[in-house]
Amino acid sequence: MKPILPTLFCCLLLSACNQSQSSTETTQSGTEVNQPNATGNSTMEKATPVSQPNDVLKLVQRQVVDKEGTGLVASTYLLPSDWTVQDRLYWEYSDATLPVRFKATMQSANGDMGIQIFPDVRAVWSSGPSGVSGYQPPSDIITGMKDLIKAERKGKNITYVNQKVLYNQSQNTNQGKQNVQAGVITITYEENGRMVEEEFYAKLDVSGMSTPSMMGNMTSVIWAASAMYACKAVTGKLDDCRKIAQTLASSAQL
Repeated sequence: MKPILPTLFCCLLLSACNQSQSSTETTQSGTEVNQPNATGNSTMEKATPVSQPNDVLKLVQRQVVDKEGTGLVASTYLLPSDWTVQDRLYWEYSDATLPVRFKATMQSANGDMGIQIFPDVRAVWSSGPSGVSGYQPPSDIITGMKDLIKAERKGKNITYVNQKVLYNQSQNTNQGKQNVQAGVITITYEENGRMVEEEFYAKLDVSGMSTPSMMGNMTSVIWAASAMYACKAVTGKLDDCRKIAQTLASSAQL
């Protein structure tokens, strides 16, 4: 199994929650915090306040518990002590290849920065003489990311500042053609009376195969969108938010 937070950023990423069987979780300090209730709602949790100089960043370990499966700690990562976090590991039993999913929303104490991790999307699509079935992949990484942004930031007056394909590689195999892309998109919009910048990252894997038949060719595609996360900050603080996101990813332990 892949490491969870470059695969919490790359799948369980990760990349990366059905209802929890438990309503509370004990933190490192021994205090109880609220978890998702029966309706799927959950409250933001906050690490134990720590007195520290303004120029010192104190990190605490966050545990990701597999409450729907083993009941064990699946992964840990480091998060600033004064940030709030709402995260969840869950299972998509219809996905036999990689059924674990992870999602999270994190925010700084003053609300100036936030990080959101989106759960993986994994699907199949086929087309042929008898018709089409399944869920068709986006035409490319940028198109797919814009679909994500439209869905997640619905109602925002978004300005697209920058978009870039970070990685794009295709190869032919005995099974067909494989294509892997990664991308980043930067947007701005107004939120609560302040202008914010937000940067989205994602990875798209598409594997296709064409099989001839008497009625015509049948095309089958297996694809996955993973490593989907976003860094959001008030104007001028996006670089600081990126550094926090990198810390989360690099500190992740399976």
